Amino acid sequence: YTTALEGKWHPAVFLPAKWYGFTERFGGLATSAEEMWITDTSRTWEFLERNKDTRFYLEMNFMNNHRDPYGRMTFAEDFPVNPEAVVVPDYWALPDWPEIRDDIARYYSQTMEMDRLIGEVLDMLDELGLAENTFVSFLSDNGPQMPGHIMALYDRGVQTPLLMRWPKRIPAGVDYDGLVSTVDLMPTFLDAVGLEIPDDVQGVSLLPVITGEETGAVRDAVFLEMDYHVYSIPTRGVRTERY
Repeated sequence: YTTALEGKWHPAVFLPAKWYGFTERFGGLATSAEEMWITDTSRTWEFLERNKDTRFYLEMNFMNNHRDPYGRMTFAEDFPVNPEAVVVPDYWALPDWPEIRDDIARYYSQTMEMDRLIGEVLDMLDELGLAENTFVSFLSDNGPQMPGHIMALYDRGVQTPLLMRWPKRIPAGVDYDGLVSTVDLMPTFLDAVGLEIPDDVQGVSLLPVITGEETGAVRDAVFLEMDYHVYSIPTRGVRTERY
């Protein structure tokens, strides 16, 4: 596989991405949040067109609805959102203050900008005739950029989006509401391409439930942890269907 990384490079920002299995990284070494933003999909198109006749893995890490290094969130130019029309979701457990609604409006605005960019990539797969046999997965690594969400193990911090599309194998409209973890992604991808899943992998393949071949629970609990992000905040959690 030709492997490429575009956007945020978080695990080891000062080390080459090639050390972590990527054939190439778009944009060079990123040392600030601004350098890690995906602002257009021109490099994505170049990569897909160049690799349309071979196997490829492309990881796109979007920064749009993140705060900048100074804690600010900005509006996307093409997606204005009126803060006065924003309703603070109850489960966010935040006060209904003008400042909070303004932050949420900016968060929604940048989320729509990210959605536009993702739509362009899906259109590219269609145009290149790759959509049918390309496994696309979208996920978030944490909850919204709000107190008690990001870097927190409450449901609102760890119950994040996970969408998958693979027209060749995954029927449209399959909805699995059981517990899954991001450690399940790697074995799922290995399973999808027919490679053996190592015995020491903690995750399990989600392929049987997302294809509708099985309907039972993948796991009865997920284990959560936070150690260090800017400062030390060691926390642990266990989540089951009930507790």
